[in-house]
Amino acid sequence: MTKLVTTAFRSLQLVRRTVQRAAPLALLVVTLLLSCSPLVRLQVPFRLPAGMKPDPARLRVTVAKACDERNSDKPKATAPAAPEPGKGGELGAKLEAGQLVFEAQGDSFRCLFQLAAWFDANGNNELDAGDAVGRMPAAVEVVHGGLCDKGLPRAPAVVLRRVSGPGE
Repeated sequence: MTKLVTTAFRSLQLVRRTVQRAAPLALLVVTLLLSCSPLVRLQVPFRLPAGMKPDPARLRVTVAKACDERNSDKPKATAPAAPEPGKGGELGAKLEAGQLVFEAQGDSFRCLFQLAAWFDANGNNELDAGDAVGRMPAAVEVVHGGLCDKGLPRAPAVVLRRVSGPGE
């Protein structure tokens, strides 16, 4: 009986040591897998007219996107209609190497993006002469690159053109 108890005790110690060694690794693997989401992102640079100083606080971006359902294995989303630039746009552009850049996101494995932008050159919160507007010429498709994809596709620069009259 003593031999049986001793063997059981040693087996229990072995199991405990194994769990103690494997637990941190298992926790790390679970954490990494949870941090890998099917989020697709697209970086969009903007080119301002000559003489305009790039100021992220003055760029408003309107995003239209169409994404496939997360549990679907077949592409279904079609290109969204191009949005109009204007006051309803989002702030959030960054200044990178002297260029305004906006990051659009979609919560799926595949999304199509269309963007329009308004740069409020004089800061009066009105679309008027001297401001700049522009939009993507066509929708951009972004497909998730796989588990833990860290790639960030970059769209061609959206060229903003100076507005010559009110509301143009």
